[in-house]
Amino acid sequence: MLAELLRQKHDIILNKWFELTIETYPADTSKFLKNQKDQFQNPVGHTVRKETKALFDALLEGAEPEALAATIDNLVRIRVVQEISAAQGVAFVFLLKSAVRETLAADLSDNALLQELLEFESRIDGLALAVFDHYVDCIEKIYEIRAREHRMRSAKLVEQVNKLYGGLEDPGLVKDKDA
Repeated sequence: MLAELLRQKHDIILNKWFELTIETYPADTSKFLKNQKDQFQNPVGHTVRKETKALFDALLEGAEPEALAATIDNLVRIRVVQEISAAQGVAFVFLLKSAVRETLAADLSDNALLQELLEFESRIDGLALAVFDHYVDCIEKIYEIRAREHRMRSAKLVEQVNKLYGGLEDPGLVKDKDA
């Protein structure tokens, strides 16, 4: 019964979810993402719309979060580079619950439907956990890349100082001969 309603109101729910997700951005960015329809001028808006649809469709089909790795990756990569908290980065998943509840508000007086909704929301929670895991993995990769870049810059600086002044070493960059 719920699945049928979700399919009937598919586009309405997706549009609400998109709107709620885009509203998490600053006002100017949000306005641009909502109004610019060209995928080449607005790749973020296009990707958010495309991948949230894929997530919603997969949830309707009962797909497990593990099967959605590529879709999750596409959305997380957009969020992770914005230097927002993990909670903010993952919050868009929970906004699907709001979109569904708003859309189905008139139908939720039926206890059987409400029970199905709770089960569907549990699947959304599972999706959120998968998104969070991937978000954290991406953050770790970014920090590893930044740390590697800093080490390389420091090593180059020491190398340049050694060329200029001869023989100076940074004890933090010299490899331990016993290791």
